[in-house]
Amino acid sequence: MTIAFFVDGPSDRDTLKILARKVLAQRKPSPGLEFRVQPRGDFFSSSKISAHLAYLCGTHADLDKVILCLDCECTPSEAIQPKLLKVEQEIHREHPSLNLTFVLKVHALEGWLASDREALRQVLGSVPADYAKPETVCKPKELLSTVFRKANKEFDYIRDDPRIAEAADIDRLCHASPSFSEFRNAIEDP
Repeated sequence: MTIAFFVDGPSDRDTLKILARKVLAQRKPSPGLEFRVQPRGDFFSSSKISAHLAYLCGTHADLDKVILCLDCECTPSEAIQPKLLKVEQEIHREHPSLNLTFVLKVHALEGWLASDREALRQVLGSVPADYAKPETVCKPKELLSTVFRKANKEFDYIRDDPRIAEAADIDRLCHASPSFSEFRNAIEDP
């Protein structure tokens, strides 16, 4: 079995690969993971996603599941979901055998990562200052920049997102972040 992930940025690819492997750590045999970075606009085009899926189905005969992970980027998820549902239905007509799921990162990957305060403590080497619930913060990258600055460090999402993911605990993330729980459920769903 192979799971394909469509993500909207190179740092998301690297970081979500770490988190997906952690979610699947106990699964034997472990499924193959295939990651594709797509421009944000492509997620709203069934023809663009379908073209990539046709290629992936040709190169991975065991492709069974596709998870499309998209940042909300300060837009309420309720405003995005109807558009994605339409795309999902159109793609399903062309690829009926695939288990296709859209997962919205509220509001961005950094919101998920900031939800695990213990992982931040490990990365920063100190207890992070109190801050708002990350999924309520429109720009969680800025939130992490502030948290790092208060610890006298500079936040670089390319370097630090994977580091936080390595330190993260899946159960803590799920407890603190409902949208991360959706990501986990999408991966674990048979």
